[in-house]
Amino acid sequence: MAKCAGHSTCWWKRYYTSYFPLIDLHIHTTSSDGTWTPEQIVLGAKNLGLDAIAITDHDTFAGYEEAQPVAAREGVQLIRGIELSTKLPPASPGGKAKTVHLLGYFLRPPEPALLEWVKEQQQIRHERNVQLSARLAELDVPVSLDEVRQRGRSMAGRPHFAAIMVEKGYVKTLQEAFDKYLDEKGAAYVDKHDPTLAEGIRQVRESGGIASLAHPIRLNRFGREEEDLIRQMAKM
Repeated sequence: MAKCAGHSTCWWKRYYTSYFPLIDLHIHTTSSDGTWTPEQIVLGAKNLGLDAIAITDHDTFAGYEEAQPVAAREGVQLIRGIELSTKLPPASPGGKAKTVHLLGYFLRPPEPALLEWVKEQQQIRHERNVQLSARLAELDVPVSLDEVRQRGRSMAGRPHFAAIMVEKGYVKTLQEAFDKYLDEKGAAYVDKHDPTLAEGIRQVRESGGIASLAHPIRLNRFGREEEDLIRQMAKM
């Protein structure tokens, strides 16, 4: 947006904030793969004038729980959310399952069954990290599990591997780390045994939440093909 040269409040800011709430409903904290702590997120949101935010860390509510008292103190509406990695089964026999990231919003305070299910997803993430570390070592670009845990704690994942690979000089950028090693076509890619999209949606709905597609661009489908796939998801 254009800067407010010499004005404390721009005309466009006055206009839009008068008619439309300013929100951000896809935020990660240091409880998963974000770079700001939950407190920093809330204070940053308040400084930007956001009316509401949703913390949607991967496979955990820890960031939301930590942010809750800060949001109450600062007057920022905080929505309980989560991001889940799921798989959409192939459309035809012999096809490849598609990874789909699912957002859940407005969930009730997590019940024991949901917390146990989320814990299982965390274990799946850990098992993949073990295999990924071994695969990278075979390719002479070693990144140890201890290094990754120090960076990402219990929610360590591929972004933390990528950051360490840049620091060690194996690659120049995070994008190069994913392109060469970590993405689905990368040399070290390890598939994660995620739940189906239908199962993820069921868990969100049974917890009183609304399910939403996280980032449609990653479906890598366009035009009518993309529309048909999203209709298929919507029916779930």
